[in-house]
Amino acid sequence: MRRHLLFVLALLIAAPASAQDAEPAEADPAADVPAVDGDAEAEDAEAVPPPEYDARVREALQESAAGHWAEARAAFRQAHEAFPNARTERGMGMVSFEMRDYVDSVRHLRRALDNPVRPLTETQRTEVQALLDRALARIAVFSAAQERALRNFARDVDIELLPLYRLHATNPLRFGAQELLG
Repeated sequence: MRRHLLFVLALLIAAPASAQDAEPAEADPAADVPAVDGDAEAEDAEAVPPPEYDARVREALQESAAGHWAEARAAFRQAHEAFPNARTERGMGMVSFEMRDYVDSVRHLRRALDNPVRPLTETQRTEVQALLDRALARIAVFSAAQERALRNFARDVDIELLPLYRLHATNPLRFGAQELLG
């Protein structure tokens, strides 16, 4: 319960207290970074999102507050399609982490750190990096050398490798000993 409340608080920190606090055409519930004149990142940060963006972000925040992670992720994705930026990547990464979809979480959190549109505040960057580190600790990443060794092993014991890749793509392997059944 405490983790759920902390997650909701982290998402709501960047949101306006109510719809009345937000300016209709320029408000971004996920933005709280002031722009700096003459800076390329500031120009990206000042970009005005389409109206449906605000509605999708509000929906995502409401679904997150209710613990409806799949719905929250879908709403963040719709907001991101309407106006791609670091804040929506952060939201998708955080929700994916709550859904225990660590591979998707890593992908979105890394993009959030790199995206110059509506960039994260230093506090948000620190929080995203900490969550990214936690997500990375929960997945296995194959190096090219490990992949070659796996292919050689598969050839030597005459097993089909494709199901292993499908397993890895849908259920990231945790660190530690793995037992291959089948």
